[in-house]
Amino acid sequence: MDSLVGHTPETEEYGIASFVYRARRPFDPQRFEKWSQETWPGVLRAKGLVWLADEMEKACFLQQAGVMRQTEDIGYWWAAVDKAAWPTDPSERKELQENWREPGGIGVRKSW
Repeated sequence: MDSLVGHTPETEEYGIASFVYRARRPFDPQRFEKWSQETWPGVLRAKGLVWLADEMEKACFLQQAGVMRQTEDIGYWWAAVDKAAWPTDPSERKELQENWREPGGIGVRKSW
């Protein structure tokens, strides 16, 4: 840890900031597509799960680094999976239940 003495963090040295976007509503697919095709000045890295209104059961993943950007389907939200196929590990089941949202039956669906 001695090598960190006098080290200026990159956040300070280069003015890098970060934020987390969270939503319990799906994105409008047309607006998301338009936004994802735009340039994002100053954004160095972005990544996260995406919920689209026209694919209510599918989870998507957005990743961007520099000029490379990709959005892809990565599977299904737990709310769309039969409970018989859910994890059997008690700690994993507990985490699912803690993140479950009712009423409305959206379950564990969110963008972040």
